[in-house]
Amino acid sequence: GGGGGGGPGAHFGTGPVLFIQVCCVIAAVGQLVVGIIHTANMLEALDERCDDYDSPVLGSQECVGEALFWSRRDANGDPYPVCAWTSSALSGSSLGGTDLTDLDLSDLTTTSASISGEATVCTEDNQDYSSYMNAHWRQGVFSLVPDVFVDNWTPLIFGILAVCQCLSGVSSNWISGSYLKCFLFHIIMMLFACFGYAGQAGIVIGFIEALAAAIILCGMFCAPGGSPYPTFAFC
Repeated sequence: GGGGGGGPGAHFGTGPVLFIQVCCVIAAVGQLVVGIIHTANMLEALDERCDDYDSPVLGSQECVGEALFWSRRDANGDPYPVCAWTSSALSGSSLGGTDLTDLDLSDLTTTSASISGEATVCTEDNQDYSSYMNAHWRQGVFSLVPDVFVDNWTPLIFGILAVCQCLSGVSSNWISGSYLKCFLFHIIMMLFACFGYAGQAGIVIGFIEALAAAIILCGMFCAPGGSPYPTFAFC
């Protein structure tokens, strides 16, 4: 990818090539913005998941920031029975004489209904170390499960890939090596990484990417030469 001269600085083409390159840069930066907005929205889901408190009914809870649970203790200072709490909360019963049906459990634990498989085990002996404690962290945002990972990180990954095509040393011939490759990349990016994310921003920037793809297509048939992306070299 990348075209034009050596040494540090920005290297653009001339004439129609310059116009194509400017459109590609705008589309790439726009996609990165969509990725950042979507990522910020995801991270907001982790905000205020955990609050430090000390209650005579619920006991005490310690957190790391607002997203991670550190420990829970009952009113007697003993480790809070996360497993019992979870199963009791699901059945709407009581625990230790406390009626659970009227309590808001959304910020206290993740129910077993949302944790699939037997890999996560919670017992009385390991409750402070059980993966139940912070299941929301890995299941909602930072997961390598293909379905979750792809849906969460596609916009940001495409934004980074698009911007990298403008940077010397990290651009890829598979993406920006020709006008056809660049055209296909923008179409895929528009359809699968932009329109469905970041609300109105994703729609507006998606149409910008569609315009850039159309201009690249025109450039491919007009054969102006040069690279569809400029090159920014830092050394």
